[in-house]
Amino acid sequence: MNKNINKHMMRAVGQQLRSPKCEYVREHYYRLMDMGYSKLETKKLLASALLNEMWKVDNLKKKFDEELYMKNLEKLPETPWIEDMRNTVVKEDSIGRNDPCTCGSGRKYKRCCGAKY
Repeated sequence: MNKNINKHMMRAVGQQLRSPKCEYVREHYYRLMDMGYSKLETKKLLASALLNEMWKVDNLKKKFDEELYMKNLEKLPETPWIEDMRNTVVKEDSIGRNDPCTCGSGRKYKRCCGAKY
């Protein structure tokens, strides 16, 4: 997931876990924890289900279907979009010209190691 999307989805999952209206999310959170997933992995799985539903809302112009969301939570961790996410290559952030150099010299990248290229 993109860093910003990841941050917002993780925040949304945290809010769902604290909300008394979202008991079903907590149930699946504890079910995944009992399966041996860490807290972070569990939240990422829940965030992926939420992101999948939000994608449908945004791109397919459908209303948020809470029942379908609950069914997708029941299918975790074995769902097709999880496999797609694992196989997706994410471009790492590249070094900008004006960023500090990665060698630790304190100089700008363009004046240090970036000047070599």
